[in-house]
Amino acid sequence: VTARATDAAGNASAASAPLAITIDTAAPAAVSIPGISGGILNTTEAASPTNATLSGLEAGASASLTLSGNAAANPATPFSVVVPVASDGSFTLSPATLQGFADGTLTLSARQTDLAGNAGPAASSTFVVDRVAPTMVITSSVTTVLFGQTATIRFTFSEDPQGFAAGDIVATGGTISAL
Repeated sequence: VTARATDAAGNASAASAPLAITIDTAAPAAVSIPGISGGILNTTEAASPTNATLSGLEAGASASLTLSGNAAANPATPFSVVVPVASDGSFTLSPATLQGFADGTLTLSARQTDLAGNAGPAASSTFVVDRVAPTMVITSSVTTVLFGQTATIRFTFSEDPQGFAAGDIVATGGTISAL
C-alpha cells in the first residue's frame, strides 16, 4: 500500500514508502498431540509431572489445550481444565491437575491459532489414568482337601490381569493343575 496527499491548492506529494500487508484467511493445520505414556498412566506416573510437546505449530501461532474426563469428586460429572501451552508447544500434565480427574479415559484436545487469528481444526488424543491397584480373591470349592481329593480353586480379579499364569501361583502341600 502506498499513499499520496493532495492539499487544497492541488499540490500532490510524492508517493509514500510502501507498506506491506499480508492477508491471511487460511486456517493453520491441526496440531499433533503426542501419545501419553503408552496410553496409560499408573499411580507412580500420575504422581509425577508428564511433559510433552505439541507438534505442527506454525511459527508465531499460539496453541490451546484442554484436558477432559470425569471429576474425581463425582465420577459421573464431566470435568475439564485448560492446560497452559508454551510458545514452543510444550506442556505439562501436573499431578495436581490429574488429581482433579477420576480414573478412566481422559481426552486431550488442542488447536492452534495463527498470527492472523485463524483457528485450525481441533485434534484430540486419549489416555487412561489407572491409580487403583487390582485386587484378587481366591475361593475353593471345599474347605478341606484330603489326600487324593481335588478342589476347584477360583481366582476372581477386580480387573483383567496382565500375564497371569500357573507359575504365578504358589501351592503348599499340593499341586496346581489345569489352570
